[in-house]
Amino acid sequence: MADDAAYTDDERRKPNLRGVSPGRTALALAVAETLSTSRTGNGAVVTCATVPPLGQGRSAIPHEVWVSAGSEVQERHVWEIVAWSDLTQWLERHRGPRR
Repeated sequence: MADDAAYTDDERRKPNLRGVSPGRTALALAVAETLSTSRTGNGAVVTCATVPPLGQGRSAIPHEVWVSAGSEVQERHVWEIVAWSDLTQWLERHRGPRR
C-alpha cells in the first residue's frame, strides 16, 4: 500500500495540504466499523485517516493497524475522535486489571 508515494515529503508532513487517499479513508471506515461492533450501545465511532485537528473539546486516540498487500505488511494509525467528556469512560473501558 504505497499510496503516499506520489506525495512530496512536505505534503506527507502536512496532510492538510492534500486530500487523504481512498485507501486510507477506507481503512479508517473499516476501523470505525470494527470498533463500533465490538462495543455495547449504539454510539457512533468517528475515525480519521490522519491526525485530526484537536482541541475545542475533542481529542484523538490512535489505533495501530497492520495492513498487508501481497507479501508486504505496513503499520498504519487510524485516529478515533473522542469528546473530552467521553475520555474518562473510554479510559475506564480500556484499563487493565487493577492491583
